[in-house]
Amino acid sequence: DQTSGSDAYSGSIQVICSRPVYKSAYKSQILNIQDDYFQFKFQQFTVLDFDLNKFDNNLTSVLAYYAYVILAIDADTFAPLGGTEYWQKAQIVVQNAQGASEVGWQSSQQGQRNRYWLVENTLQPLFKGIRDCMYDYHRKGLDIMFEKPDEGRAAVLKSLELLRPVYQLRPGSYVMQQFSNAKRDELVNIFKGPQVSPEEKTKAIDVLTYVDPANTTRYSKIQE
Repeated sequence: DQTSGSDAYSGSIQVICSRPVYKSAYKSQILNIQDDYFQFKFQQFTVLDFDLNKFDNNLTSVLAYYAYVILAIDADTFAPLGGTEYWQKAQIVVQNAQGASEVGWQSSQQGQRNRYWLVENTLQPLFKGIRDCMYDYHRKGLDIMFEKPDEGRAAVLKSLELLRPVYQLRPGSYVMQQFSNAKRDELVNIFKGPQVSPEEKTKAIDVLTYVDPANTTRYSKIQE
């Protein structure tokens, strides 16, 4: 929305990205995030510059932040903790924006569902299990599933167990929510169907409803 008669805008931004799966045309969604704190000022023909070392304006900082987040998550799926460099750059963007008048950057903001907490949580050792899961899920699971579907599916199931200790310590964390948002539908599709054993279905439902209890009904479709 544009404030009448001004160059100020506010709204939300949805960021979705996928990564290719080896030897297939399938692309696996790795990020699906809606940011409801998107505020910026813009005038037509304004040159948009970005400098990692300082905060110039909210528009370029938000776009740069999510560019780094996309690169970080993607790299985490191809190498263990492979996206650390990009997560750290996203964190620099956050740090530079602490004095910004626009919301979405501060740790003190009500709730823990903003840009600050996404990157802060991800870089904490406590949440390493999610990043380890992202690597095992994709490289050891999805990337071999075209040639070895049973082995790949077993690797995906094993990777999900890495989420349990994270959830035990921080249930409902923003970074866990983002994992579930990106992977929920895909996981249902992986584990439903006659090719999946009843034992695998039960184990999948057990771990998924544990780490994402709000969507228990959706995971029950695995048994259909």
